[in-house]
Amino acid sequence: MTNNTIPVTKFILLGFPSLGWLSHTILCALLSLAYAGTLAGNLCIVWAVLLNPHLQRLPMYILLGNFAWLEICYITTMVPRMLSDLVSSGIPISFLACFVQFYFFFSLGATECLFLSAMALDRSLAICHPLRYSVLITHQLCWALVASCWLCGFLWFVVPIILISHLSFCGSNPLDHFVCDPAPLLAASCTPAPWTEQACYALSSLIIFATVLFILASYGLLYFKAVTWINVLSHLEPKSKVLLSFSLLSIRSDRSDFRRLTPVQLGPKSW
Repeated sequence: MTNNTIPVTKFILLGFPSLGWLSHTILCALLSLAYAGTLAGNLCIVWAVLLNPHLQRLPMYILLGNFAWLEICYITTMVPRMLSDLVSSGIPISFLACFVQFYFFFSLGATECLFLSAMALDRSLAICHPLRYSVLITHQLCWALVASCWLCGFLWFVVPIILISHLSFCGSNPLDHFVCDPAPLLAASCTPAPWTEQACYALSSLIIFATVLFILASYGLLYFKAVTWINVLSHLEPKSKVLLSFSLLSIRSDRSDFRRLTPVQLGPKSW
């Protein structure tokens, strides 16, 4: 059996082969600091949300807490292996470990795109419809949105990953990348798979461009709303501006006082 027909069970991530020893050391130190700082910041956010029951009922902090945990998982799928390769290059990664990293890296990336869209939607509804916000985004709806983001994100790249994992890999096994990415994996395959390659790029492009367009549309709506309010206020007389401000403050105060009422306060003992 020749070298070109021996199935590959391990890969070698080349990382940054053109960098020298000093550059590897500096990059490893900077990456370690960035990784530690990102972990610390996101863990603080998750911890703050978990410790405060009031924040756990607010949609914005539910989304923020999930996004912080997502960031921790996302960078952990990539950075520790990168640091290992920077410290000692040439360490092989098994076929299974490579595709597990591939799956989690791209699934968490897709989930991050969906969470960014959900947070943009929450922000636009909170600003554009402040009086109806608690009706539009309920606690149950927010958690359903969170579950949908996680589920859709982890299902987004299942088909391309299965297709690539069934390709034949033989001969030379280095991957010119610092993470198990579809491009070097497809390049290392013995059999060409143009349809699989197009499916990977199509799904990646679709979720990225859809997220960007949705976020831009949300912020465009916020900008339009702000310009509308500025135009309305600019045409009001000073007395009308004062009356409008007091009206909005009164509505806000009444809503806040009503939300402070609890069944205990309205019970017979309170009378």
